[in-house]
Amino acid sequence: MKRQHAHKFTKVDGRKWICALPDCKWFVYQGLEVILFQRMAICWKCGDTFIFSEGNLHQDKPTCTKCGVVIPPTTNQKMM
Repeated sequence: MKRQHAHKFTKVDGRKWICALPDCKWFVYQGLEVILFQRMAICWKCGDTFIFSEGNLHQDKPTCTKCGVVIPPTTNQKMM
């Protein structure tokens, strides 16, 4: 049976995202990052799980909102 877990994403060489957990081989190449959205991720600062979003793409080691990630508005959202 396939084991499910939250991934600890990290960006490698600016070209692909991998899961940094030692027993996980999951990865995705740049340009396909949209499949990362809404996945459970592990914060690099506090270790809590969070939902990966578009705002995390600029981070090499993504963090949750309570650790300081600022999610920029998408093109569908209005700027205030």
